[in-house]
Amino acid sequence: MNHTPSSSSLQPSSDANYQMTFAGSEQQQPIRQIVDMPVARVRRIMKSDADVRTISQEAVVLVSKAAEKLIEHLARESLKNTIRDNRKTVNYNDLSEAVKSQDYFDFLEDIIPERKTLESILEAAKKEQ
Repeated sequence: MNHTPSSSSLQPSSDANYQMTFAGSEQQQPIRQIVDMPVARVRRIMKSDADVRTISQEAVVLVSKAAEKLIEHLARESLKNTIRDNRKTVNYNDLSEAVKSQDYFDFLEDIIPERKTLESILEAAKKEQ
């Protein structure tokens, strides 16, 4: 689904699920049709930050959509590495290479670091001493 939420509004629907109207669209859509991620879980993650007091439903939807797009992009970049190596299964090294090769994934370098062997770690430690 390609939605561009430049401005939007939320309104409760009759079944207690929120609906969102995007700018340029006269049609309201249930949030579950806009995002694929579970918004309740995203809200819980957002609220886990001690500095966050309240979060609008619109913010949760937008963060959910942004996370979906990030995951989609990381998966595509990883798949390119898989195809390049003539494999059918994406593995950790494909993810790690995608993170390392794309500047916009820099914030993930500590979470998905390049895989290292024990030998290379020990060798690097010896060089530092």
